[in-house]
Amino acid sequence: MSNETEPGHLDHARRKVRFDPTINLGHVLTAVGFLTAGFAAYSDVDKRITSQDVRINAQEKELEAERGRTATAVREMKEDVREMRKGIEKLLERRP
Repeated sequence: MSNETEPGHLDHARRKVRFDPTINLGHVLTAVGFLTAGFAAYSDVDKRITSQDVRINAQEKELEAERGRTATAVREMKEDVREMRKGIEKLLERRP
């Protein structure tokens, strides 16, 4: 019995992988498609990073302004507390 008559012979021949070294239009179009997709993805990420930088800068400016308002409010509250203490001390001095 020869190897060609064995039941698995044709399956073995089909499983053999061969690479063709030629370049055709399909290969070129696939490469161009991959490059275009990569460029589009990079461009989108770059735009997102730029917009995030703008948002972060705006938030930092708002944070600084809020810190200034908070510091002013705390100073005013401290002043009010001092005035209230002085008023309480004056009331305590009036008591007989």
